[in-house]
Amino acid sequence: MAKTIPATKKNGGEAAKKTRSCAYPLLALPAAVEAAKALCGGLGEGPHSRQSLACGLGYSSFSGAASSKIGSLVHFGMLARSGGMYSITPLAKEAFSYPQEGSLAAIGKAAVKPVLYGKLAARFLDKSLPEKLDAILSADYGITQKAAAMAAQNFIQTLEFAGLIREGKLVFREFGGQAASAPDIARAPEKMNNAAAPPAIKIRLASGIEVSFPEELAYRLSMGEFAQPIKDLDGKAMGGVADI
Repeated sequence: MAKTIPATKKNGGEAAKKTRSCAYPLLALPAAVEAAKALCGGLGEGPHSRQSLACGLGYSSFSGAASSKIGSLVHFGMLARSGGMYSITPLAKEAFSYPQEGSLAAIGKAAVKPVLYGKLAARFLDKSLPEKLDAILSADYGITQKAAAMAAQNFIQTLEFAGLIREGKLVFREFGGQAASAPDIARAPEKMNNAAAPPAIKIRLASGIEVSFPEELAYRLSMGEFAQPIKDLDGKAMGGVADI
């Protein structure tokens, strides 16, 4: 569930809750890959300023449209930002060779890099996507009703492009990956620059324990790498073991 912040209704001053929007790209992954490929071919790997990127994308200046497109490339891990400058990432260069076999893992990783997409991937793993996904995006993730339909469409198009949707169901395990160990489950998120914890994906187990994963682990989580350690942890908790 997205975070909520208090708001005030105009009619009567009653307290209400307003859901804070979850970060997501305004492009689907196919368009993002093509945009990053064009930037790399036209400008090189970088680093580049926002103005240079805007021009490389065909805009005369850094506008709202250019900002949205550049932001989408950052969401998918196609661009990395450092000190106000942007560079093409190794992940992007791997994705450029799509649909060659060696690029499929990169495409799969990029598909679940956006915060919203990682949350949805974990939520609907091995499940069929709901028909009213846009309503869920609006109610649970703070996406405005006006934008929710397009956000849902881009999410589905992204996962279909990556081969992660089969007959309407999310499937992830075919990409493989490194096995997770039990300490990965219990490890506390590292503090960021200002001592604020990074956003996390939270899962409540049958025992009542809530396990948190840094969102950069969304892809590995969605592939089921943590399933056995989570099961072991849940079993210990339900058995009364307190050494976790």
